[in-house]
Amino acid sequence: MRLKAIIRPLYTLPYEYQVKLLDISVSLFNTFPISKKINYKGYSLKLNSKDKSSSLIYLSFLIHGKWNHEIFEQEIIDSLISKSSNVYFIDVGASYGMFTFLASKHKNVKKIISIEAYKRVYDCLQTNIDNNNIDNVNLINMVVSDVDEEFYEITEFNNSEWNQFKKSSKENNTTKSVTLDKIITKYIDNTDDFILIKMDIEGNEPLALKGLKEFINLNVNIMLEFHVGVLEKNEGGAYEFAEKLLNIENSKIFIMHVGFQRLIPITSKEYFFNKISLMKKQNFPNNLFNLLILKEDNTHLVENYIGEPLL
Repeated sequence: MRLKAIIRPLYTLPYEYQVKLLDISVSLFNTFPISKKINYKGYSLKLNSKDKSSSLIYLSFLIHGKWNHEIFEQEIIDSLISKSSNVYFIDVGASYGMFTFLASKHKNVKKIISIEAYKRVYDCLQTNIDNNNIDNVNLINMVVSDVDEEFYEITEFNNSEWNQFKKSSKENNTTKSVTLDKIITKYIDNTDDFILIKMDIEGNEPLALKGLKEFINLNVNIMLEFHVGVLEKNEGGAYEFAEKLLNIENSKIFIMHVGFQRLIPITSKEYFFNKISLMKKQNFPNNLFNLLILKEDNTHLVENYIGEPLL
């Protein structure tokens, strides 16, 4: 209780100070490594003490007694899976496996493909899968991108610079890439079934979507992070990526409004672009949001969450 009383007020500080404090905590973990474990939905998960993202998760459990982030996202994925049959779940940027384990609780999930590019986080994910006896998960330690078999350098998690994947001509200390088309071809037996992709890969989402050409117009449904600040640094920027999303056939796009716990439909290109313009004026973490892209035939799965368009 004393630790919670000390830590909780820190979350009221400006974000840049929270980041600095997080850096200090990670430095302490590096100097005095500790074994961090959490209990998530009945599963015991190991975290890597030297990974900054794990510190965010661990502090959330210390303060709130649970993973207090992406709650609405968990709820929507739970709803989509529970109301579908014959589900394939592709967890791109699986981290320590929270969404992977969420999906594994559903008996109608035929197969889970969990992809994590960071080797030491991937090793913890592998341990978590093995220790909890989850047998329908295929693990992949690769970067999801637009081309197969390229090499990427991966930098450390850094809140001031979110582009963590950089193409490299070297093979040493790099990670190979894979496309979503290749993953679906290899692991999914029936592409007519419900395919749900969760994508959180620190600004690499446009490249990952470029690698989903063959199957994008089938029953593929996607939840992804739309980080305006990062996308503006990439070639093409946020507006070009938005336009590509709008061109996905037979699909509805929703902004996931965490505050209202509602899915706000994007009704036009102008509406989407206005939203981006507003977000560009904000600083991190207020200039990112999650999108849900559903095939039109699947919108009934979340009809209780759909709200009215707003800006």
